[in-house]
Formats: sequence, C-alpha cells, structure tokens
Amino acid sequence: MTLPTNKLPAAVRAVLEGDSTLTTALTGGIWDADELPREGLPAVTTIWNGAALKPVMVLRWEGDQPRRELDKAGRRFLAVWVYQDTGRSTIETVLRRVRALLHQKYFNTNENSAAVGRWVGDLGEFTADELGGAQGDRARFEFTYAGR
Repeated sequence: MTLPTNKLPAAVRAVLEGDSTLTTALTGGIWDADELPREGLPAVTTIWNGAALKPVMVLRWEGDQPRRELDKAGRRFLAVWVYQDTGRSTIETVLRRVRALLHQKYFNTNENSAAVGRWVGDLGEFTADELGGAQGDRARFEFTYAGR
C-alpha cells in the first residue's frame, strides 16, 4: 500500500523555497538531507564563503508511523536544521518564519489525502563542531495525515 505522504516532502519544500524571507536569509540554500553527499554538509562547497558558513537549512524526514485503526492515516516527522557561522539572529528569524509557514497548515499529499503540520518543539542552540564551530538549532514538526 502506498501511503499518502509520498508527496508531502515536495509540498513542504515548495512552501519553504517559495518564501522570500527564507530564501533571502538562507544564502547557503535549503537542502534535503537525501541530497547531501556522503560526507555531509561540510562537503557542499556552495554553502561556504571562504572559511565562513553561509546560513543554511537542512530538512530531514523521519519514517511514516501509520495508524493501525485507520487505513491510509498516520503521521510523519520533519526535523528542520538551521546553521549560521556566528550569532543566532538569522537562525531565530528563519525558525520563526518556518513555524509560521508549517504550524497548523494543511498540505495536499495527493488527490485523495491531506496532512496538517504541527510544531512540536525546538532542540535549542548548539555549536556544530563539524561545521567549524557554526551555530545551529533544530525545529521539529509532526504531520498528521489521512486519506481516502
């Protein structure tokens, strides 16, 4: 059985990439974790300005959790990782905007189903040693879906 979330990642990414506030702030781009090389974000040369990391977002989808009592229903989680070289102002602006775009918003996942996003919390600030000591944070969203 194909679950109705097969188009959810593309629908969410289209909303994020279509937002001028995000695209202006995230000069390193918006990446899906599946697009990154095996070496991860440090190997992506377009996100670096010399030794400084450009503000960048990485989307990492977790697997489906179907609901047994309902056919074609369940939930899926998305982790939104945001990094910048120093400081937190861009991270805070970006995460605030992502919450506005995804929290309690509906997304069509195919012609017979929809999903609603819900912000379930942030990780909190951290230092990403693998990115030369860049600052980072993560927001997590739950998408509950149902289909016919």
